[in-house]
Amino acid sequence: MFTGKPPYPNIPHGSAIIHEVLTKGNRPERPSLMPDELWKLVSQCFLTSADRTPLSSDLLCDLEELVSFPPG
Repeated sequence: MFTGKPPYPNIPHGSAIIHEVLTKGNRPERPSLMPDELWKLVSQCFLTSADRTPLSSDLLCDLEELVSFPPG
């Protein structure tokens, strides 16, 4: 969504992506222009333990804060 390009451009869509993510832990690379603060939020969503991933309500608050007070 950040780049406007589909994630995993080198992997056929569908079950191949699910396999890469669930069995191999493959995650998209960080876009070069993504701010550190946003990448930190995105990375938290990639965690495999449900008790370590952020709640959607917390993500919303964090994203609203980033929009209100952009880094830099």
